[in-house]
Amino acid sequence: MADQGSPRSGVTPGFTELSHFEIDERSVRLLDRDECLENLLVVLGKVDPASREPVQVGMVRPFRRSLVQEVPRKLQRPVRPVQLNAWEIRRVLSIAWGTEE
Repeated sequence: MADQGSPRSGVTPGFTELSHFEIDERSVRLLDRDECLENLLVVLGKVDPASREPVQVGMVRPFRRSLVQEVPRKLQRPVRPVQLNAWEIRRVLSIAWGTEE
C-alpha cells in the first residue's frame, strides 16, 4: 500500500478542498467529460499548453495505478494526483461543461 503522504507517492499530502484550486473550464475540458464522470477525476488549475509542468488532477482514488498511468498519456504531461471527493469533482465538471443546475 502506498504511503499517502510520502513524496514517492506523488499525491498531494494532507486534506485538500476544491477551494484550494483554480478552476479553468478549458483545462477541465482537456479530458472527456464522460470518462471523468465514470472515473471521478478532473483537471485542476490552468494548464499552459507550452509548459511541461505536471498537471494537477483531482481524483477520488488517487492511488488507483491504472488511472495515474492512463491520464498522463492522454494529457501528454506528467500528472500530480490530488484527492478530492466525488461531489467536488462532479461540481467542477458541471460548471466546466455547462450542465450546472
